[in-house]
Amino acid sequence: MTYEKTKELEKSVEALEMYADICKKTGDQDGYSLALKELAERNRQLGNMEASKKCLNELKEVQLTSKEKALESKAEASLKLGMLEFQNKNLQNSVMYFEKEFFEMAKELKDQKLINIGRVNTGIAKGLNKLDLYKDIIKNNYQAFLSWKFKRNPNATKK
Repeated sequence: MTYEKTKELEKSVEALEMYADICKKTGDQDGYSLALKELAERNRQLGNMEASKKCLNELKEVQLTSKEKALESKAEASLKLGMLEFQNKNLQNSVMYFEKEFFEMAKELKDQKLINIGRVNTGIAKGLNKLDLYKDIIKNNYQAFLSWKFKRNPNATKK
């Protein structure tokens, strides 16, 4: 897009919205899905996360010409939604998008690269989701933490 290259993202969004409307009216589902994908990215770049999420959720509902294309598109939308939630520190929603949606679709597509992406992102989001719990335990109840740790690893006290 010319507007993207010149860093005129607002104009890029306007042009993409017009293109999306035309594609939707004419029934060009492939073009519509492409427009939604690009709109989501431009809105993300502008910091408009809600508009980006709206585009990605709508993208998941678009019926494409082939089942595989539709599944790939939905998987990509779920991955990007998970990343947006992760950036906004909404880790539970992030895990839901990564694990329940993206990872399941990647397995259905039998794409090892996507499966690995799903595993990594799910693990990171789950780990960060638990981190505050561990910080709280260590900060406020370190005796219970040490007791639990020594039960798990009896050799920790022997040195």
